[in-house]
Amino acid sequence: MSSDVLDPDFQKLLVADNIQTKPPLCEFYESLNTYNEEYSNSLCDASGENSTNVRQEIRKLCGIISKILDIWDKKYANYGTLSNNKSCDYFNYWLYGKMKDNKVSTADINFLYQAWFQNDNNHFSLDKHNKNVCSFKKFSVFSEEELGNKKKMYDFLEYYNGIREKLNNGKTTQKDKYCDYIKVIFKLYKEMEHNNTSKVYNPEIYLFKLKFLDINELKFLENKCPNKCLKLVFYKNNKTLCPFEEKPEKESVKDELQKCEDKQNTSTNGHLDKMKEYEYIFKKFSSHTTYEELNNNVDIYHYYNICSELLQTDEQDCKSYILCSKLARNFEKLFEMNNEERSNRCEHITNWMYDQFWLIFNNNSNNIHKVYSLGKLLNVGYTILHKLGINDCYYETEDINLEELMEKKYLHDYFKNYDKINCDSSTDEYKCQKYCEYITQINDLYKKYIGECCIHYNDENVSDEGKYFFNCNKNYNPYSVYSKLKCSSILPPGKGIKEEFKLVPIDNFVLWLTDKSHKQSQLLERINTELSSTSDKTCNKLMCDPFYIVSFGSFAIVGMFLLFFILYKFTPLGYWVNKRILKTENEKHYYQENDAYSTHLNSQTQRIRISYH
Repeated sequence: MSSDVLDPDFQKLLVADNIQTKPPLCEFYESLNTYNEEYSNSLCDASGENSTNVRQEIRKLCGIISKILDIWDKKYANYGTLSNNKSCDYFNYWLYGKMKDNKVSTADINFLYQAWFQNDNNHFSLDKHNKNVCSFKKFSVFSEEELGNKKKMYDFLEYYNGIREKLNNGKTTQKDKYCDYIKVIFKLYKEMEHNNTSKVYNPEIYLFKLKFLDINELKFLENKCPNKCLKLVFYKNNKTLCPFEEKPEKESVKDELQKCEDKQNTSTNGHLDKMKEYEYIFKKFSSHTTYEELNNNVDIYHYYNICSELLQTDEQDCKSYILCSKLARNFEKLFEMNNEERSNRCEHITNWMYDQFWLIFNNNSNNIHKVYSLGKLLNVGYTILHKLGINDCYYETEDINLEELMEKKYLHDYFKNYDKINCDSSTDEYKCQKYCEYITQINDLYKKYIGECCIHYNDENVSDEGKYFFNCNKNYNPYSVYSKLKCSSILPPGKGIKEEFKLVPIDNFVLWLTDKSHKQSQLLERINTELSSTSDKTCNKLMCDPFYIVSFGSFAIVGMFLLFFILYKFTPLGYWVNKRILKTENEKHYYQENDAYSTHLNSQTQRIRISYH
């Protein structure tokens, strides 16, 4: 095969796995390449007004085109198993490659088009019933780059099914090379889509979408070629395939990032949890391993474009920049995950963020510079999510209370690791003591948030309002673990806990009303049943007549008003009612005055208010 038949890198892959013959695109191109002489043709010798300025290379190509069209019906209209239309497509893309190699100008393209058009007319005049014709697919403007891009995309799409088969059955040693080339093509698609203002790439864009717009096909490629951003190909918010791939030259930002690189290499990964004294037992938990993975060192140059606005002059901003880079790296990995794994990782990323916020910003929450840096970091975080098309992972951005966020993290980790909290005091007394101390700490937080997070309808029906960080199931009560570990015999007197699963007052009241309502509905149902059984017996009496029912009701209402008037006018009841009304008016006036005064008082808050854009 000649070196100019396909893109050289692509051609090597196909030949190595012997899939270049299906479909016969390469064979077709090779057949066309055999016509390489200078064919004399009157159309190419003098075609159009500006034919005298046409280069010899273009005249030669014109002669080759005319020669192929002359034998088209006999040789290429039904080439092998190809239809006339498919053969014509192959011919056009072969020609795009030839025109690219010859660096054609717009005038050259027009010259070739006119010659081809005239050739078609000549053949039509000789045989008006011949349907095996091939027309030049011409657009208003073709640049050298556009011609190359169109052919490169088309050639790949023709051979994609063969590549897919190799990836699917695993019968190839070139899996990584295939994946790398697929990424090259997907990046090319993004470029073509972005630069398609003149619609020159419309046919190739249509064919690409025909292959990959199916979400199942993208899932297949994501599975076979992970970490290539392939699933982002149709995400219109990004001009490039991988939004963080365009990192700057290292030398251009070396001085700016050197301090951050030194800081990252010399510092530890952070304490990962405020409850430092319990780190011994946390290392056994899967959450701890996940947090360590999220906090691993990162290539700080890779995410410069998205995180550079966090860089200023001091160490504080360097920490924020490193955290931003890690966040981008972690969100990129999150994007590759699906379903339950994705949801679980999102929860851990959120809590890891809160832990890092505590490390960086909690020393002095009144420092306005730190508050500003935190706000920028939160904004950049959502920019990253937006670029990746992640719309199911959120974190808090307003009224940030770092202490509360950490408390929620502790509860989240407790519920995630509940099943792993176990020990035997006879073999590891120290471990059991640490577990028991940990449970007493968690119990305080459990008591604090249970009323806020759980709505209890009855013992079997509990609504979980705590979202990701709280589990309202009674089985997860810290007291259950406390009892299982026999902590009452391990901890010193006075350090134990009591079972805490009380309903908040409004829940108790709702339960009481529900129970009452249920009982009363049963009673009413019984009464209605009894009344209905005797209704036929009483309907022939006076009270079944509607006239008498209305009359008796009216007399009863008038009688009640008359009785109240007599009591109000001629008994102490009237004096008591007037006194109560006067007292209510005085109290109302007093509270209005105090409310007006209280609006001038300032209240202190422990929250950090973040301006989020």
